[in-house]
Amino acid sequence: MIVYKLTDENGWTRNKYYNGHDWFKEPMLEVSGRGPLCTDGWIHAYEDPLLAVIMDPIHGAYLPGGRLWVCNAFGKVNRVGQLLLGTDKLIRMGEIPVPTVTEGQRGVFLLYVGLACSSNPRFIEWANGALKGVHISKHEHFTLIESFDRDSIEQRIARSYALTDRYMTPVTLSYVPLDVDLIECAKKAKGERQ
Repeated sequence: MIVYKLTDENGWTRNKYYNGHDWFKEPMLEVSGRGPLCTDGWIHAYEDPLLAVIMDPIHGAYLPGGRLWVCNAFGKVNRVGQLLLGTDKLIRMGEIPVPTVTEGQRGVFLLYVGLACSSNPRFIEWANGALKGVHISKHEHFTLIESFDRDSIEQRIARSYALTDRYMTPVTLSYVPLDVDLIECAKKAKGERQ
């Protein structure tokens, strides 16, 4: 299975930890494949380069300056939707350019994710309007945010969109239903606004 892996500029992952790995010296890594994801039993990767970039602020923080690798995941694969992927065996195949994701694209991505998982008419109307370039005042936006159920996905997405903070997008995604096609949302956003 083809996957994508971010490293620091020197080809390292987790270089400040006991289980750091130098992907230049050792292009293959094998781990136990046991335990929960985000532990040393799994090698973290992504199914799409755009997701790697979008999730980087809370997963590895390798960007800017990091490198993106095409890899082959073989053996066991453990996933949480498209948000997290772990494998017990990974081999680095080659480097590819890191896609640029602007704050505007990050916001558009959030809107597409929200549209994919919400049935709230107010949210759908607002998100479609935002995608068409309809702007509302800050006061109207925060009134809209407060009108959604507390901690609902609609409220989380509207809040993240307002803040356009690169850390809020991946945190918000952890609340999205697992059947949402994040890769398709990321591709739509990349093509929508530069």
